[in-house]
Amino acid sequence: MAILICQSGWLLPTWALDRTDFPIKVYIDPLAKELDGNENKNRHRRQIFESIMRVLRVGVSDWNRLLSDFLEQPIADEDYVGILRKVDAVTMDDDTFKVKVFTLVEKPEMADLVVEGIDSDRVDSEKAIGVFAPDEGYKIGKIQLALNWKRPLWERAQEDSDSDLRDVLLHELGHALGLSHVEGESCNLMAPEAYYCATVSSNICPAKQIEKRCIGLKGEQITFVRKIMNRRTEKTSTTETGVGSYEAEVINRIRSELIYSMNTDNFNSDAQLLLTIAGNGSLRNITVLKSFGSEKLDNLVMRKVKKIFPLRVLPESRQNRDLAIDFRWSNSN
Repeated sequence: MAILICQSGWLLPTWALDRTDFPIKVYIDPLAKELDGNENKNRHRRQIFESIMRVLRVGVSDWNRLLSDFLEQPIADEDYVGILRKVDAVTMDDDTFKVKVFTLVEKPEMADLVVEGIDSDRVDSEKAIGVFAPDEGYKIGKIQLALNWKRPLWERAQEDSDSDLRDVLLHELGHALGLSHVEGESCNLMAPEAYYCATVSSNICPAKQIEKRCIGLKGEQITFVRKIMNRRTEKTSTTETGVGSYEAEVINRIRSELIYSMNTDNFNSDAQLLLTIAGNGSLRNITVLKSFGSEKLDNLVMRKVKKIFPLRVLPESRQNRDLAIDFRWSNSN
């Protein structure tokens, strides 16, 4: 039976990343939490074994490793294979990576993104074993991982490290970067189920190879991450709050979705959308005010934009009435 990595309906981040956000600072909570809704503040939280903590730390650095491997390659519209070697053989020195997507920090207050282990075999009602979601306490959000989906944490040996947990973390970190699920793929990091390969068409990862695993990435996925790491956007001031901040989040989220999922080179530079968002964060209406280039392209853009909704609820001061947002495309995005 296929394992559900994460529920496909989870939102991608509403924060639009650019070059000023990297490396993203990640904190891994060393204490396991109970499944949401069952948290007992008086109950002792289990310490996550150091062997598993190391697996998670390596998982955070794996994105640096993968993109550093691809740095010198011209990226085309095809599939690429990244190699994840055995945890014990992996270096953790950030200085060895040419690309730094994520970096670990020692305190949660320093973090943009937090990773939590859940003392359960699932993280939500859909029986997913991993989930990323925006979180008000952190700029990027929070990742939760089910620590017991193979067997209970307290029954594991101290040295029992879980490479599958590392792969799930890699997948959720992809969501934190803005990558969507890739459906119908048998070996892609962002597939909702088949997220790594034991074998590929070459001899890089032969069947039953326990020293390393193959991670599939599409050229467009690599290009997307490269783009956001080199893009400069006009960020909302950290002192801006309420409706203005919400509008900025929505506009940046739309830009990220279009840049990732479409070839935007041929967009008209003055294209414009008008969105009406209900108080609960759902999209009430979308209209093209100025065409992106053709009716067919306009319809495709609207379908892509609709995919990101619902978003979080509107600010409390605006929840009783709709919010209109004017989105204008610029070829400098």
